Amino acid sequence: MLFALNENNVKIAATPKARGKCPSCGETVIACVGEIIYPYWRHEQKSPSNCVAAQYENEGEWHATWKFLFGKEFAEQYIRQGDKTRRADVRLNNGLVIEIQHSSIDTREIRARERFHHKMIWVFDASGPVAAGRLRYEQGYFHWIKPRISIRNCQVPVFLDVGFGSTFEIHELEIKKILKEDWHTYRTTVFKGTGKLMTRDEFKGKMFFADEALKNASPVSDFKKQYFNIGPSIQLDLF
Repeated sequence: MLFALNENNVKIAATPKARGKCPSCGETVIACVGEIIYPYWRHEQKSPSNCVAAQYENEGEWHATWKFLFGKEFAEQYIRQGDKTRRADVRLNNGLVIEIQHSSIDTREIRARERFHHKMIWVFDASGPVAAGRLRYEQGYFHWIKPRISIRNCQVPVFLDVGFGSTFEIHELEIKKILKEDWHTYRTTVFKGTGKLMTRDEFKGKMFFADEALKNASPVSDFKKQYFNIGPSIQLDLF
C-alpha cells in the first residue's frame, strides 16, 4: 500500500524510518524505502486475517504512477458495503472507481469487483505486449495477438496502458481464433477492434468529467451503456 495514516488520520506516503497506522485494520505499519523497491508500507507485526490493506503491501511502481496521477485524496479508498470491505485503487467524488490491474486476474475476481463497485473503469497494463510487438494500434484500431483473455469478461469500460505515457480506450472488441500454419490443431486468440488513444492527463480529465456526468447513474442500469452515452449527451470535449 502507498498510503498509511498519521496520528491525525491524514494519509501519508512512505518516507525513510516513518511509522503510521493501517487504514484498514488500524495496526502499526512501517515504511519500506530502498534503492530498488518502490516506497510502500507494511505491517510491523503479522496483519489480522481480515485486513484488506495487507493484500496490497508490495505493489510496484506501475501502480504507484497511476495512483499518484489522481493524488492521495482519491487513491486507495476503502469502501464498506454491509459486512464486506474492498479497497478501490482510485475512487472519485461521486463514486466512480478506477481499478488498476498489472498482474493476471481471473473471471471470478473481475465479476466480484464489478458487482461490488458497479460504477467503475478498468485500466490494464498492456505495455509488455506493445513492446513485444503483439499489440498494435493505429488510427482508432487495435490488433492484439495472445491478449489478456480475462478482459473479454469485463462488463464495464476498459482502458489499456500501452506505455509511452499513453492509454487506449477500447470501444469495440472482437475475438478471433487463428490457426498457425505449422500446427493445424493449434489456435491463437486474437483481439481486434476500435478505440481511442489518449495521454494519461487526457485520461485523468476524462475520468473527472465522467465522474460528474454519471453522478446520478442508477445501480440497476447498464453502467457501460450510460458511460458511452455521455459524449453525445453533454458534448464533452474529451469524449
